[in-house]
Amino acid sequence: MKVAVLTDSAANINKAFIDAHENLFVVPLMISIDGKEYRDQIEISASDRYDQLDTHKIKTSLPALKDIECILKKINWNATYTA
Repeated sequence: MKVAVLTDSAANINKAFIDAHENLFVVPLMISIDGKEYRDQIEISASDRYDQLDTHKIKTSLPALKDIECILKKINWNATYTA
């Protein structure tokens, strides 16, 4: 039986820890800064976000569906979406 742990980037798990555990998967949250969207820890770092907190409108959102599907495929699950 295969066991996987799936979390989102809000957990702030250290990259070295993630890299050391092949069954740990992290889906990036979406970060909106002044209406422009970024994938957390992929397209924008935590330090970049913190630097902009006082001068920009920042929001977080759910992970993108394509990112969830990509992670599930890495885990070898059949990721399909039905609305």
